[in-house]
Amino acid sequence: EFLVEKIDLILEEVGHNRFTAIVIDNASNMKLTQQTIYEKYPKILNLNCIAYCINLVSKDILSIY
Repeated sequence: EFLVEKIDLILEEVGHNRFTAIVIDNASNMKLTQQTIYEKYPKILNLNCIAYCINLVSKDILSIY
């Protein structure tokens, strides 16, 4: 709820119509945040951070060796 409140505050202060997308990582707490923001602002895309995904995959690959 804290993250949703902060993101919502920013969207309202700046103007949600000025945003095209929100980029977040894949952490479990962010999934609910994504869903809640999408329900309130369906025109704003919710994108997962590719750099975060690559970092996770790299760690998994390196842990094999």
